[in-house]
Amino acid sequence: MDMDSVFETPSLLFIEVTEYYADNHAGLFDAAMSGFMTEVDADPALDSEDVEVLVSLAVEWFAFDYVLPSGITPFHEFIQLNPEHFDEETLSLYREVAESQFVADFWLTEIDLDTGRMVLRPIHNDAEYLVVDKQAASIFGEAGALGIRLAMLAGKWVMPGSLVYYSELPADVLEEINNPLAFDSIALDEPRSFIEMVKDCFGPDSQDEVGVQVL
Repeated sequence: MDMDSVFETPSLLFIEVTEYYADNHAGLFDAAMSGFMTEVDADPALDSEDVEVLVSLAVEWFAFDYVLPSGITPFHEFIQLNPEHFDEETLSLYREVAESQFVADFWLTEIDLDTGRMVLRPIHNDAEYLVVDKQAASIFGEAGALGIRLAMLAGKWVMPGSLVYYSELPADVLEEINNPLAFDSIALDEPRSFIEMVKDCFGPDSQDEVGVQVL
């Protein structure tokens, strides 16, 4: 694998994993994907673009979150098997992603379109994550709320998956988010899993895009 391409497009990591299972364990892969779609119960009114996004989310879920009969995820098992015969340096990057990756609803509180610098804060705690990604920054455009997966790659936080949702935030709401003294005025739902987030955004009873309530 060309690791320069991976640094530019981190999703290549999990695509490599899912391609291996789709080619070598098609029954297991197809059953898992079918189970994901059944659980999400996608809104029949979704357009073709949304369906395409949903499929990419299902593939991401399979790589990172699906639990194999062995009790580990495909991403972890892929590292153990090393079917592509990666060298130790490449495997160490895979391990770093596997051990650090997580999904959350985030506030995007700072964004610089020139440098791609973004500051993300999970809506359920006060941690901060610095991500530099010019392409993503150009898509978001301005501060807002989003649901996405983060992972550490070569010591830097990256977005190795697909965007579940993004929603701009009014200036007064953003001001409250950035003011710890006013933070209690924003009501948050309980943290949700990746599949719960996808279901809330693409299922038949889809809630608002943000998944949080601003009072």
